[in-house]
Amino acid sequence: MTVMSPAAAADQAPAGAPAAGSGSPVLRALLHNKLAVLALAVLALLLAAALFAPLPAPHDPNAHNLLLRLRPPAWQSGGNTAHLLGTDQLRRDILSRVIYGARVSLLVGAGAALLGCVSEVDLGVSRSTVWGGMI
Repeated sequence: MTVMSPAAAADQAPAGAPAAGSGSPVLRALLHNKLAVLALAVLALLLAAALFAPLPAPHDPNAHNLLLRLRPPAWQSGGNTAHLLGTDQLRRDILSRVIYGARVSLLVGAGAALLGCVSEVDLGVSRSTVWGGMI
């Protein structure tokens, strides 16, 4: 019987096996994909903006400004940087409304996912109880 050092044992590992302490191969592949990292960063930015909506929102989403009805976005003629996405028919800032609306969308999405998980676990447990584990 031959005794090997840990470094020599790591060199002898099978080709497809992950190295000790290297993490999930799926996570490593995801982090090497530049587009996936960019998408994850954008998603994290949107999540942070939604969670901390009062900080990034430039205006109150329900405040009316009597002079700024239907203003175009900042990059179009007639638009200004005070309202980056413009204003709506009721003279409210669209960017602020989008940021605050993301909160509701995330809450509905998380609630639907949670409800689906809970109902599927409940169905799975009740089915295995009824059928005696023979599904």
